[in-house]
Amino acid sequence: MLSFHSERLVIAFGLVSNVEGSTITIMKNLRVYGDCHSVIKLLSKIVGCKIVVRDFGRFHHFKNDICSCSDYWQHY
Repeated sequence: MLSFHSERLVIAFGLVSNVEGSTITIMKNLRVYGDCHSVIKLLSKIVGCKIVVRDFGRFHHFKNDICSCSDYWQHY
């Protein structure tokens, strides 16, 4: 089931359809799951692009394996 998370599908589409190094922006109304959060952090480092995800509570800016929320999502 993990392969069907919407964030991962959108990022995959963004990587194949956008210019290399451009920002990928995702807007969703559900919380980002912990495993997706970790994968997006890793992808931002591997691919070298910025990924912005808005979930129901905050914006997450991923770049170089770091998230702007400082992994706060684990605590709420």
